[in-house]
Amino acid sequence: MSLKGFHEVLENICRKRPWLLHAARIMSAVVYLGPWRHLIVRMLQITNKNHQVPVNKLNCFSALDSDYIAHSIDRYGYSMGIHLSGEYVDAVLRFYQALDAELLRNPHSKSKAILDIAHNHQIIEVVRKYFGAEPVFHSSVIYWSFPCLDSEGTPFRLRHQRFHYDVGDFRSLNVFIYLTNTDLDCGPHVVIEQTHKYKTPSQFVKHTLTDKEAHDKYGNRIKVIMGEKGTGFFEDTTCFHKQLINKKPRLILNLVYTMLRQPI
Repeated sequence: MSLKGFHEVLENICRKRPWLLHAARIMSAVVYLGPWRHLIVRMLQITNKNHQVPVNKLNCFSALDSDYIAHSIDRYGYSMGIHLSGEYVDAVLRFYQALDAELLRNPHSKSKAILDIAHNHQIIEVVRKYFGAEPVFHSSVIYWSFPCLDSEGTPFRLRHQRFHYDVGDFRSLNVFIYLTNTDLDCGPHVVIEQTHKYKTPSQFVKHTLTDKEAHDKYGNRIKVIMGEKGTGFFEDTTCFHKQLINKKPRLILNLVYTMLRQPI
């Protein structure tokens, strides 16, 4: 069995056994985010042997200040400052609309426009500076978020619309780009600043927060990210984050970069 096949079998087993999935999440959080995390990151920065990511100098984005953005990610866990050109937004939309899919994993394997975005020199420069090492382009996904309504037509909350954090690697970075105009009714992304560097033992066991817990503990560090199509942002998703409940559809592109983990 290939590594990919083994991974798919493992995922299916975990989905059918929630307690096993929960245990796997705890183990993953401890391994990647435990107190040794910063030491391992430093070792990887010194011994990094990743192949150099191929880059292009196409005009996908308006100019990015890579030093400022990398510093902001390190300090706050995320940074704004990305705007994808209208030409590339339109190219991605044409590609995706032709497929008539709700979610597509690794669309960069089928779309030159998305591959160009993922390998753009401005994006890779920010990731390199945040990692302090050569990154790995791990994966991509593009998906719609549609309103989920109860029998009375009232939107209700899904799992990803609760505050949570994700574990990608000892250090990982996501690039999110809105492909539709996104206001409060469209389920914008919400991030809690400065929650990416350390996790308490209780947060290894419970990787979610209620809205009350988040507001009581973090208050004005909770930031809602909105913008017109083409608006993007970097995020270390070990920050607590969520999507607001949406009343209108939203389409988003997500690119994932890791420090060590290779794509499966």
